[in-house]
Amino acid sequence: MARIPRLARRLLIVVAVLFAAAVACVQLFPDLVVEATMRLERGRADLEAKSVEVGDHTIVYLEARPDAARTILMVHGFSADKDNWTRFARFFEDDHVVALDLPGFGESTRDPHARYDIASQADRLAAFTDAIGLGPHDVVGNSMGGNLVGAYAAKFPGRVKSVAFFANSGITAPTPSPVMEARARGEHPLLVSSVEDYERVVDLVFVERPFLPDAVLRHFAQRAVDARAFNEKIGEDLAERPLPLEPVLEAIRVPTLILWGADDRVLDVSAIEIMQPRLPHAVVIVMEACGHLPMLERPEEAAGHYARFLRSAAAARPGD
Repeated sequence: MARIPRLARRLLIVVAVLFAAAVACVQLFPDLVVEATMRLERGRADLEAKSVEVGDHTIVYLEARPDAARTILMVHGFSADKDNWTRFARFFEDDHVVALDLPGFGESTRDPHARYDIASQADRLAAFTDAIGLGPHDVVGNSMGGNLVGAYAAKFPGRVKSVAFFANSGITAPTPSPVMEARARGEHPLLVSSVEDYERVVDLVFVERPFLPDAVLRHFAQRAVDARAFNEKIGEDLAERPLPLEPVLEAIRVPTLILWGADDRVLDVSAIEIMQPRLPHAVVIVMEACGHLPMLERPEEAAGHYARFLRSAAAARPGD
């Protein structure tokens, strides 16, 4: 057997030591790993964390290129936060991008005495856009955020240039999803009871989960566990004062996109059958082999669909 040259042996030893040090760092300092990972992801999209006071809430948000001509407002879903959009946002490098933590979620204020139903959140979303000085903007929402942006666009039409629904709630789908069937039994499968239980939720929302370092995954899992009690309160607010989209969709006069994962187990793709007659000019896209969070599962593909929609919407508006 040929002997390994001395220099090669030394390089192998150095690589092994560096690898062991990296593993030890992940195990001993997981928060530093999470912070570094999040800084890297946000940095790739030029996103900067900011905050603003809106009524009784401090709202934390990510923003890139505030002087750009086009503004895109990105709204996350239930039990999620602003970083659901980070990987998606980097494909809009010429646009003003804003992704917020809705009140009650992420780093924004959680007020046990406030209401977090769709109508209340739509008013807060309008107050937030006023507070940071947004002019007319394009808006995209996922899941509960899709229900919210639909209500927002219907109530505040002068603010919105286009609406994109990414697997939105607020529609009674002809075929109930596994999650909706569980909700009918009084269960809430999107709430996390333990760090280990987070794996179940991840497998529920993705067909093919995106890569995340274990330390980051555990960090998100612990955050979900810590937020469970308040998420239960928000779930109760949503259930007590629902705002279905079916009656308000016809009030949305701006260009619309409906984008769904074909294998969504949270909100079934058959909801499109209810939405399309009410939005007859909407662009409809179904992403095959994709789950409930297309902007996370396949960010480049979802961003490509959305970018093409925005170009067509702008072309249809005189003066854009």
